[in-house]
Amino acid sequence: MKPPSSSQTTMNADRGKIAQVVLALLFCVVIAALGIRHLVLGMFPRVLPVTVLIALGCFVLVAKFKEMLIKLGLALVGTQALVRFILDQVHASYALRHLAAIGGQTLMIVGLVMLSVAIVQWLRFAVRSTPTADPEDVAS
Repeated sequence: MKPPSSSQTTMNADRGKIAQVVLALLFCVVIAALGIRHLVLGMFPRVLPVTVLIALGCFVLVAKFKEMLIKLGLALVGTQALVRFILDQVHASYALRHLAAIGGQTLMIVGLVMLSVAIVQWLRFAVRSTPTADPEDVAS
């Protein structure tokens, strides 16, 4: 019976950046889970004035990142926030705002899942586990 081989973890980024990315992943997962809960329960939060800042922030970040999955995820989150904010400002009918909330919540969930997948892919690249050679294998 062969004993389990040991492995060494290598990091391609500093610990501070990895911690920030893990916090971003946690944020995306929590917000997506809350979005799914709101969608299932039919509860849609009111549009706050800060929603326009979220939309603008997402569009600024779209220009900053190069990876297409991140760009698309941020664009989906920003688009749904901007559309809901505009519909609220023009005092659209309740039915239209409710329909936009359902579609927007779905877009936000999909966008956050895309961001989560991109973050996990980056983390897999940044933190790798490489097997180390056993001294017995080297001697043979």
